[in-house]
Amino acid sequence: MYILKRNITYLICIALFLIPTSAEATGMKGKEVLGIRLGGIATSGELKRVFGSGSELEIYFIEGVSPWLGINISFSSHNLGYSNDMMKNIEFLGTKMDVKLNIYSATVGITLFTSSWRRFSQSFEAGGGLYAIVAIMPIGFYEGRITDNQAGLYCGTTTHYKIGKKIMLDACFKYHHVFSGADLSHTIYFYTGSETTSIYQFTFGVTFFTE
Repeated sequence: MYILKRNITYLICIALFLIPTSAEATGMKGKEVLGIRLGGIATSGELKRVFGSGSELEIYFIEGVSPWLGINISFSSHNLGYSNDMMKNIEFLGTKMDVKLNIYSATVGITLFTSSWRRFSQSFEAGGGLYAIVAIMPIGFYEGRITDNQAGLYCGTTTHYKIGKKIMLDACFKYHHVFSGADLSHTIYFYTGSETTSIYQFTFGVTFFTE
């Protein structure tokens, strides 16, 4: 069931990304875009059981290379909760201590823009990058951290609403597929026994255009 669900997600992302667009689109060539998004993330399986879901912060930059195509760079903080499996915490650290999980990502991808309809437009993106999986242990006024760097892929779609000549609001969905390790030294693999991790990102934000 998990493999089927993952493959369906891939197919949806590929289909969205291949939707034909207008050559005139939104006239992105030569434009630069800077935006920020806030929202939440959902997880599944063992990861959801142990760490639950959480919040999301994303900052992104897009460089328009044609009227309908851009290169984007995103920096995101995917913030999960504290582990509710104390026995796993003890196994992981050798002592009874709380463990919180954050995932920080730096991704590069391509964004495809559709033509506008009134004030609305749509974009589709896909790419990959580095995902820093960080286990955080509060120790008094300080924090201990164990960082596990892994590769990952993502795809997504965004609905934009233009409220001014150089500003838009947006609602975004992204799917992240993280290769979370294959041995017990890797945090997510240790807690879940899974070599891959799915993160579903739902955010709202504001986008600023420059020329």
